[in-house]
Amino acid sequence: MPEPGPRNLITDVAGISVGNATDETVQSGVTVLRCDAAYVSAVDVRGGAPGGCPGARKSRWPV
Repeated sequence: MPEPGPRNLITDVAGISVGNATDETVQSGVTVLRCDAAYVSAVDVRGGAPGGCPGARKSRWPV
C-alpha cells in the first residue's frame, strides 16, 4: 500500500497542479487538476439537480 505524501494532499503527487477560481457575485466556483502529461480522468456527479457540460464527458486532455 502506498504511503501518503508529506502533507497528504493531491499536490504531493509529482506532476499534478491544482487551481481554483470563485465568482462571489454568483456564488459559484471551479477547481482544476492539471497534469504535466496526458491522463485518464473520471467524474461522479450526484445530487438533485447536477449541472455540467455534456461535451466534457467526451473531451480528451490535454487540449
